[in-house]
Amino acid sequence: AAPDVSDQIRKETDFLCEARNAERTAALVASDARLREHIYVPPVHWPLTTRRVLTTELVDDGCRLTDTARLAEKRLHPKAVMDLAMQLFATMVFSFGWLHCDLHPGNLLVLAHAGKPKLALIDHGLYIHLPETFRRDYCELWRSLFVLDSASIDRIAQGWGIANSDLFASATLMRPFAARKPRAGGAGPPASAYESSLKIKATLKTMLANEALIPRELVFVVRCMRMMQGNNQVLGSPTNRLAILAHGAAAGMA
Repeated sequence: AAPDVSDQIRKETDFLCEARNAERTAALVASDARLREHIYVPPVHWPLTTRRVLTTELVDDGCRLTDTARLAEKRLHPKAVMDLAMQLFATMVFSFGWLHCDLHPGNLLVLAHAGKPKLALIDHGLYIHLPETFRRDYCELWRSLFVLDSASIDRIAQGWGIANSDLFASATLMRPFAARKPRAGGAGPPASAYESSLKIKATLKTMLANEALIPRELVFVVRCMRMMQGNNQVLGSPTNRLAILAHGAAAGMA
């Protein structure tokens, strides 16, 4: 993982790379009927852009994604804003296979357009390309989570070197998950905090027993997924995150 992180850091310091990322994203957004009117990528001014200087169009009057006071001033409902941000994330992961990996509130600037939210996506230094095989498997994983297809979940998890598919599913959804019924005999007496911590460590060790097989792309996707979950929580969790992601996965498999 360290070489991958180092490679991404090098790319982030090259503004020509960032400019190309921005233009690729703008083209993908323009090709998507669901996003093209609602997502804005500031155009790059190439004559004033070098490896050390990036010049783009100024985003005027935008506010941070989670600035509820400014959203109220713009008469925009947090749910509409967060729904749009989550739709963008889902489309990037499941359809584009091209993910902006730093979707913190300051990189998603909210504009009001005809009474509806419009997002300006900025800071294009950190992206990850999702290979087609990984993208399709990730779509299939999310489909399987919602139809409780434990065989497919197991197959994908094992292919990624993950032995404990239920724990992996919980980490993917970012909430508890179990596709199988608990074994007979009851749960037994409650475990102490120490016993619980040992169990968690043992389970994590089991899940990561073949960590060399885990796709490096998964690390970036999960990090960004957690970031988007945090954005939603700051706004009071108005958006049905899992529903949007599930629909995005279905669209990505079409």
